[in-house]
Amino acid sequence: MIKAEGLDHIHLVVQNLKQAASFFSQFLGAKASKVYESTEAGFRFQFVKTGSVVIQLMEPTSPDSSITRFIEHWGEGIHALSFKVANLESAIAELQAQGLKLLGKSDSGYIKQAHFNPKGTFNLTIEICEYPGKPGSIMELFKKNL
Repeated sequence: MIKAEGLDHIHLVVQNLKQAASFFSQFLGAKASKVYESTEAGFRFQFVKTGSVVIQLMEPTSPDSSITRFIEHWGEGIHALSFKVANLESAIAELQAQGLKLLGKSDSGYIKQAHFNPKGTFNLTIEICEYPGKPGSIMELFKKNL
């Protein structure tokens, strides 16, 4: 069992980032961050925040991206839940020991992340994240880039 410090953010895949951000702004009064792009992963993303909840909206930019494949198979909707952990490598080892399959890891310099296969997790990608050397969170990143 990993000791998650809590839910960090929710991933939501969408066909149109601008429309989704507008909807959440109008419907929930959410505030939106600037738009980021991950060219190597083939998607762009934007954070929207309402209260203490941060949603990462993700729009595919490449027909080969995992986000495109997800939408083709499942449609738009919740893609992943991201849980903050104190030690990413330790949490990865623990989850793998429990039988979860690691899909991949990334490190942006601010946040380290690992993603686990949705098979065995109720068709939901589980992401764990760590903010090395910082007590950070997506909320902190959001506040800096609003």
